[in-house]
Order: sequence, then structure tokens, then C-alpha cells
Amino acid sequence: MVHDLDDRIRAYAEHLDDTTPRVAAETARRIAQRQPPATRFTAAVAAAGLVVLAIAAVVVLNPLGSEAPFVEQSTTVLTTETQPTTNTEAASTDTTGAAPTTTTEAATPAPVAMTWTRVESDVFGGSGQQEIYDIAVGGSGLLVAVGADGSGGDHDAAVWYSSDGHTWSRVAHDEAVFGGPGDQDMTVVTAGGPGFVAVGEESSENGTTGVAAVWISEDGVTWGRVPHDEAAFGGEEQNTFMKDVTGFGSGLVAVGMEWKGSSADAVAWISADGITWERVPPEETVFGGPQAQVMWAAVPAGPGLVAVGQGGDGAGESGPGQPAAVWVSTDGRDWSRVPEQAALLSGYPAGGPGTGDWARMDDVIVGGSGLVAVGRVGKCPELFSPCTEDAAIWTSADGVTWERSTVEQAVGIPFDQIFGVSSFGDRLVATGSGRAADVQLGPAVVWTSTDGGRTWDRVLSAAAFGKMNEGPNYIYASVEFESRLIAVGSWGSDAAIWIATNAE
Repeated sequence: MVHDLDDRIRAYAEHLDDTTPRVAAETARRIAQRQPPATRFTAAVAAAGLVVLAIAAVVVLNPLGSEAPFVEQSTTVLTTETQPTTNTEAASTDTTGAAPTTTTEAATPAPVAMTWTRVESDVFGGSGQQEIYDIAVGGSGLLVAVGADGSGGDHDAAVWYSSDGHTWSRVAHDEAVFGGPGDQDMTVVTAGGPGFVAVGEESSENGTTGVAAVWISEDGVTWGRVPHDEAAFGGEEQNTFMKDVTGFGSGLVAVGMEWKGSSADAVAWISADGITWERVPPEETVFGGPQAQVMWAAVPAGPGLVAVGQGGDGAGESGPGQPAAVWVSTDGRDWSRVPEQAALLSGYPAGGPGTGDWARMDDVIVGGSGLVAVGRVGKCPELFSPCTEDAAIWTSADGVTWERSTVEQAVGIPFDQIFGVSSFGDRLVATGSGRAADVQLGPAVVWTSTDGGRTWDRVLSAAAFGKMNEGPNYIYASVEFESRLIAVGSWGSDAAIWIATNAE
């Protein structure tokens, strides 16, 4: 039970236990070199215009197709949800002339209990690298998780499914659907179209270019690949990638990016059925500009749709740095860019944004009193120099005006990364990975909020999430399912599933 700072320090010490198993030096070097899908383009953005197309190689296993027994590694974690303290500088100001309001110190409420377990099974592992990037629940109640699995040195798309979250099976590999020359990655899945729609990317055999890719399924078990349409998905000499897909009205909207010369432009697509896709005509003032513009995620909200990501404008308030960016649309076809705001900058106010400062929103959901977006902020003092990186969370009532949240790191691990956010009852859950400054090895990490995303508490559990110098362990995404939260990611070189419940 974690109630005070001393207890938190003792809990955190689990991550630094001298008895923590260490991986072999060569294994550590190999897995530390790769980046999860959400971070492949961070180096290019931080380099302020330098295009570095880093398609991370993932070594994957042949499909197993067997059902997975549930092995319980239960850890009950109590997180104390703290309330904001009095702060006159941060107090809201009534523009009509009324005195500013201040919050008062509130008594700490009773701890909120959650129990986290990780499902262990051979269906997730093998002699290579497997990762699960996203998960969705279909209308039939089937859980479908998508990711990548390598066979013989390249990526193949991969799908797992479960009816209860405990026992999982792997969809048998079909080279014509999931494989082919180069790498294929399913990065996002949603319920829609004929049943399920997954989007991702396919790289050329030499890894120098890539195109968007779409897969569909009626039942989550039998899958087909949507035929390539160069006008929609990109051509041989392009780098066009879908990063998210969401249902909107009776159709679907996908968002992503395309590299163009030394910069990247945001891209949006629309589809009525998940099979036929139309690329939204590019508009330079909305999707383009200097440096990299990327739509990482979208959700039906605000005026219709809200997309979040990153973008830079050399003539803008942020100078040469990269702020987070937000776009809105009423129909998925006509988009506008939300004006830059101080809250969207990288959060390093001393001296203002510098050459390598950047911020990005990786995911967004409807939650709290409006929207909650999660991501990271970073600072690179000089081109190609080591960069700092911190988790970041934003909130908005309408998708247009944004504020930065307070992420309580507790005693936490530096260089935390947040990849996804979801709702679980009246709680918001943000997930990602923690690591040391010099290596990628670190535990999966979880934060929770019960006040709509304004304040957050870190969940510490070495048993459920791993320890420093282990891994790397990632939780990329999660979804609520039958009074449980099902989270997906990777545990070292294997794919991973976690289950969270509220302790009775």
C-alpha cells in the first residue's frame, strides 16, 4: 500500500533491486537499438527538419495458433489520488473583473485499489520479437489485438483474439494477407467496416520507402488485405503511413503522415466501408509547413473530429522547435489547424523553445470534461546531441483550447514515455514505458486519474510491469472489457497482455 512518500520510495526501490536479473550485454544492445512504432520519427523531428526515416526492424516468430492458458502474476496496487493544492499563480482568473478563485488543500481520499495481472503464454513468444500495438472489442464481444511478428528477418502483420481476455489464440499466418516482401505492421485496429478494420504500413524490401496498408475482417479471425491503391495509400517512391483509424458516423477516418523531401505533411483518409479509401486532398496551410507535421491519433469529438500529433512552423510562436499540434473537422474531409498555444509547446520555458525542443500528442480520447491527450515533450540542446524526454498530458473542453496537466511522477523513473490513454469506469488510465537516460531498458508504466485528467498518480508494481534494466517493457494501448481493462504491449522480446480489475 502506497500512502506517503516514504512508502513510495520503498515501493520504487523494487525497480532498482540489486537482485534484478540482467540481460546479456549483446541482447541489451540489440533491443535498445529499436524503437516502438510511436517513436520511429522522433529523431527526425528533434533534428529540426532532418528527415530520418527509421522503420524499426522487429524479429518475429512463426504463428503458434494455440490457445493460451492464463498464468496469474497478481499484484494489488493502491494509488492515492491527490487533489490540487492551493496555488495563486495557477488560479483561474475571471476576465469580468471578479477576484481570482483558488483551490484549497483537500484531505487525501481513501486509496483506490486496482489489481494488475499479466497473461503468460507461448502464443505471445518465441525465438524472435513479437509486439502487440493495439486492441479493440467487436460487436460480438470478441477482443482482437494486432501487431507484428517476424519470420526469417522481416516483419509480418499479426493478429491475436480472445473471448474473455484470459485465453488467447493467434490467427494462423497467411503470407498473402500478412506477409510479403519488406515489412508489414498492423499498428491500429478498430471495430468498423465489415467488422474490424486494421491499418498500418508496408515497407519496401530494402526498407527505404513505405506505403499505408489496410486489413479487414468480419469476425476478427479470418482476415483479408485491402488491395493497394496508389492514389490513396502512396506509391513506390513515397513514404505514406496510416497511424490511426476511428469510426465516424457510418464510416471511418484514418490519419497519418507522408514524408516530402526534407519534411513531412499530415494526411487524412475517409472510407465508407473500410475497403475503398479516399485520401483527403492536401492543403498546405492545414497539413503542411516546415519540418514535420504528423497526425498520430483521431477521435470523434469537438466539432466532429479532433486529430492530435505534432507540427512545426518556422515562422510561428514556437520558432524552430516542434510544438504539439491539433486539427479539427466537422466531416473528416475539411480540416483546419488549431492555432498554436503555449500549452502545446514542449514545456521548457527557460530561454524559450530552442532548436531541438519538441512536443507531441500520441493519443487522445473523450474523457473527463472534454478530451484528454497524452504524449511526450523533449529537448535536444544541439543537433544530434542527447535529448531529454518526459511524459506529458493535455486536457481540453472543446478540442480547440488546451491546457497541460500535472503528471505526478511520484518517485518515478526519468524519461517516461506515454503511448496511449483509455477510460476504465470513472478512471482514466495512461500507459507507456519507463527507461533510464542511457538505455531503452525499463518497465512498463501506468498512470491513473480520477479527476478528469487534471492530476495523475503513478502505479508502481515491479511484479506486473518489470524493473529498471529489464525489458524493455511497453504498454501501448488498452480497452475496457466486461468490468476489466485489457492492456497490450510487449514484455522483453515477447508480445504481452495485462488485465486490470478494481479490487473489491
